[in-house]
Amino acid sequence: MSNVASIMGLASKFNPPTPSFSGSDSNGKNNGAAVPFYSTNGDYSGLEVGDFVVAMHSVASSANYTGNMTCSSLTSNGVSEVASMYVNDSYDTNLKVYAGELTSRPSAITFSSVPSTGSAGVAILMWFKDVDSFVSPVTIEHRNTYYPNPASVSNLSEGDIVVCVGANAHNNNTGTFSSPTDLTNFTRIFQGDNRDTYGGIGTYVTPNGVSSFNANQWTTTSTVTPNSSGSAASSTLVLKSRPY
Repeated sequence: MSNVASIMGLASKFNPPTPSFSGSDSNGKNNGAAVPFYSTNGDYSGLEVGDFVVAMHSVASSANYTGNMTCSSLTSNGVSEVASMYVNDSYDTNLKVYAGELTSRPSAITFSSVPSTGSAGVAILMWFKDVDSFVSPVTIEHRNTYYPNPASVSNLSEGDIVVCVGANAHNNNTGTFSSPTDLTNFTRIFQGDNRDTYGGIGTYVTPNGVSSFNANQWTTTSTVTPNSSGSAASSTLVLKSRPY
């Protein structure tokens, strides 16, 4: 082995790669329908086996449908359900969050339907490279507002990625989440029906010397006065780097 190769090997050992954002995708359907993601020859916008996936599925409803919300195409391929939330208000938020390393490529990725006509549903996939593990998510329920306010997290190390997930339910029939100034790679989607929902996922990369992060409350692009009967849910998890 050359001296250059030896030095590079030592550098990778003592300076292992940190987690990094790789890509995202989103889709939505109304009337409680299943939310599919489409592939080209099995390729989902660059999602690869070995990537770490964080996904969310939100349904706006008048009842608890979390028991109907599944994604076997992820959970049978290494990605686990890590949070299940139901926020009861006049407009109810149902939120499922999934996280884990993709161990094999599914032939299709579909988030299940719910038996609720008039309920909008959205789903977001986000994936990362060089993730070793994650810290179980901290969840918060928000009633009488449709603004998610993700929980703060601590015990962070340089390079950790904080992933903030949010969803809501309302009847504005317009707008979506504004892009938070403290998050990057923010992926958002709106789906309208009798009961509407926004979904969003964003990231924060921990710099040197910072050990905690408290995300700003999310806002929306809608000019409609916020409905006090709306609801929201948020989930915050931390991705850790691989040891080398």
